[in-house]
Amino acid sequence: CECWDLTGFTTWPQCRVPVRVVRSCETWSVRRQLDGQPETQHSEWVWATTLRPTRATTATVVGLGHSRWDIENQGFNELVSRWHGNHVYRHSAGGILAMWLLTLLAAGVFAAFYIRDLKPALRAAADTLHVARQILTELFAGLPKQARAP
Repeated sequence: CECWDLTGFTTWPQCRVPVRVVRSCETWSVRRQLDGQPETQHSEWVWATTLRPTRATTATVVGLGHSRWDIENQGFNELVSRWHGNHVYRHSAGGILAMWLLTLLAAGVFAAFYIRDLKPALRAAADTLHVARQILTELFAGLPKQARAP
């Protein structure tokens, strides 16, 4: 990984403080599953930030830049695969928006509970899907039994 860290850019009129630009050129090797041969890959990234070098090192800015993908990979993937966030519940724009907002709210509350309230040992032993199923089981167990027809 090669990085360039340049500060003091003032040509961005919407930004009232000097902008810092961090560029990284990264090279790594992956082994392809099909033939088992190693393949070299290369990527270049550029990030703009107002964080001063005393607050965030070059490596920190690169790490923060890469971590933005965590939002998509963990957040939206979780919504689609486990919360059925890709299903359109209504055919009106307002209904779709309301369902998305409720889904995001429920996912956010659950993620906060899982990350902030559960002990690390339990999180290591049980993934989010397992914990969600346990909560659902407890909710159903608390419902009154309905009378069945003979």
